[in-house]
Amino acid sequence: MLSLSRTAPRLATRCRTTTTTRPLLATLATTQQPSKPRFSSSGATTSLPEFSLKDKVLVVSGGGRGLGLVQAEALLEAGAREVHAIDRLTSPGEDFARVADKFSAASGSGSALQYHRIDVRESEALNGAVEAIAERHGRIDGLVAAAGVQQATPALEYNQEDSDRMLGINVTGVFMTAQALGRNLASEWGQLGIRVNTISPGYIVTAMTEDLFKEHPEFRTNWTKENMLGRLSTPEEYRGAAVFLLSDASSFMTGSDLRIDGGHAAW
Repeated sequence: MLSLSRTAPRLATRCRTTTTTRPLLATLATTQQPSKPRFSSSGATTSLPEFSLKDKVLVVSGGGRGLGLVQAEALLEAGAREVHAIDRLTSPGEDFARVADKFSAASGSGSALQYHRIDVRESEALNGAVEAIAERHGRIDGLVAAAGVQQATPALEYNQEDSDRMLGINVTGVFMTAQALGRNLASEWGQLGIRVNTISPGYIVTAMTEDLFKEHPEFRTNWTKENMLGRLSTPEEYRGAAVFLLSDASSFMTGSDLRIDGGHAAW
């Protein structure tokens, strides 16, 4: 997962503000059961102003469902003015509608979560959509490139079509999405700076992975054993990382990778 953001020349000096974000609460293991996150479900919390995304216009590829949608929701909860979700789904599902309704304007002017049906491999359509967003707002402040697919196939059975699809979406698609935003931000490169960081996640339980588990039920057990926490992750556990990388809290961070994998790569 890649994040690209435009950094303000200096940190804002606003007072602490009250938000309705759902922070990840610390857990203390008192048994031998795998630790699991607990999210607050109600009540306002006070957050540091550096983590605010107030008034930012952001783009999330793969934002129609799963991890991308959870990231889009987190960005809006952190104060983003508008988040544009790019995905290849013909139309987003009920989960997307729920989030869009949650951030619908009381004036009836529409939702702060917008959907664009685009395959990230189609660079011309991608560039056109990004240009339209930039012209509408006069700015684009950041990107979360979360579009991706997975497939479990023995190496000797992988055909060219499978390989082209996997690389086209997971590698080329991420690059083309970042490039599309880079064109808009290039004129401000020297004045404001563009930061590029990545998130290396562990195995995440999404609808896509659940489909994979139906074909290969042993994966659920095997993957759980491959990290120090002894469990799989959920999309919600990457919310904070996305907000952090797109906010002033990471203003001096670029070219870095956040490894959030339950200790998988530490072994």
